Amino acid sequence: MRRFILLVIVALLSAVVAAGCGGDDDDASSPLDQALSYLPADAPLAVAIATDLENGQYRAAASILDRFPLGAQLREQLKAELEGEEGIDFDQDVRPLLGNDLVVGAPDVRSLAQDDESFIAALQVADAAKARELLERDGREVGESSGATIYEEESGDVTALEGDVLVAADSREQLEQALARSDGADHLTETRFEEGLADLPEDALVRVYADMRAILGTSPESERAQAVPWVGALRTLGAAGTASGDGLAIDFNLSTDPADLTDEDLPIASGAEPPPIVAQEDDVGFGVRDPSQVVDFAEQAGEAANTPELRQFEAAKGKLGRRLGVNIDRDLVDQFEGDASLSLGVDGSFGFRSELQDPKGFQRTLDRLSRRVPDVAKGFGVDPVGIARPGGGKDFYAIATADGDRAVFGVVGGVFVLAQDPEQASELAVRPPEDVPGAQGSVTMRLDAEALAQRLARRFAGGSGDLGADFFAGPLGDATGSVEVEPDRLRGHVELTIE
Repeated sequence: MRRFILLVIVALLSAVVAAGCGGDDDDASSPLDQALSYLPADAPLAVAIATDLENGQYRAAASILDRFPLGAQLREQLKAELEGEEGIDFDQDVRPLLGNDLVVGAPDVRSLAQDDESFIAALQVADAAKARELLERDGREVGESSGATIYEEESGDVTALEGDVLVAADSREQLEQALARSDGADHLTETRFEEGLADLPEDALVRVYADMRAILGTSPESERAQAVPWVGALRTLGAAGTASGDGLAIDFNLSTDPADLTDEDLPIASGAEPPPIVAQEDDVGFGVRDPSQVVDFAEQAGEAANTPELRQFEAAKGKLGRRLGVNIDRDLVDQFEGDASLSLGVDGSFGFRSELQDPKGFQRTLDRLSRRVPDVAKGFGVDPVGIARPGGGKDFYAIATADGDRAVFGVVGGVFVLAQDPEQASELAVRPPEDVPGAQGSVTMRLDAEALAQRLARRFAGGSGDLGADFFAGPLGDATGSVEVEPDRLRGHVELTIE
């Protein structure tokens, strides 16, 4: 199995090198349906990898790689090393097999566990004679099963050739089960696979299908999670990775049964209107419309789990609210029903800004909290907390703990701001919100990938990282993303621009 997957790595790498020369698929049947048939109907995971070298996305991937310094040399070197280590000649041994989707999948949920990784791979090849020649050269024939010839390599890996389909598994027993399954009716089909990837790019380089009901039905913890209406309504996950002249993108679609769901059951606010982002330069910025929905969903999940820890938390929340003189849900959480933005820096810095339902009322709540938090913290036996109230025309409260953590917060211009220092908080308060291009939904993301890569390199490599950061991060552009949810699905898109 490991060698089989390595062959595919060589193939895909070489396809990028070749930038789309070769490949043939004029079989009138469905090679994808055939490859999927070796997996159970309730397989928790199936991945389809395009090997058609005429796919224009391979040219796009090659173009992207060429924009990085030494990119062409790197892929040629990797190809040579892989071919040399395995004794494989790509043009002679691998290229003649390509054209159809390679399917790699897990036969059951246990196969996804780290201590029991077990996968099945299948590819309908373009040249069955060449596939048999390769198998006979690198292994020996050890028998037949369900009309397929089985070969075993010195490493113990087993592969079968059934007509023009190569099938590999981690054991002979599992391989024979896969061969028998394909001859029956209880197996994964292209129809079911495509339903899980509805509205996602069909010509993607990589497509992923996951059966969420199969994954969630395997442990007491996951069964308790299904008591949450939205989690219990999950059906399938589909994802597609694509390349274009502009960069790389991932689209995903998590389908749900909407029959018993309302907007209040969803993990984030419904609707396509995207929140803008207010983030400091070079930070990773996230936007959330109506963050109170996220908190309500978390509480809903906790109530469904009904664990002792949750009951203790609810009791402590009520006790804390009484001592602080506020209703935590009404006076705090429910205030955050507008657009919120979170800014995270690679140095651990952070900033949070949110619109408020009632800015003046929230200001009164902060004033009340600032007077009572130190004594309440002491009464609960937690580390000492100190709060300095704003004065002299200043806007922010300052809070500090005994272990040195500090932050400032306050209401400025009708919005709540929380940050690590007054300068950062002031900047977040006055910086105008910026829309995320192409975003749809109540969660958005944006970052300057080049600047982030440079800051990471300099942070972990010191001054020596300056040259390498500029050298390799130059082609990186912006990374953006968004997530939209409705009762029948949660859909997301993330893309990285390569300049």
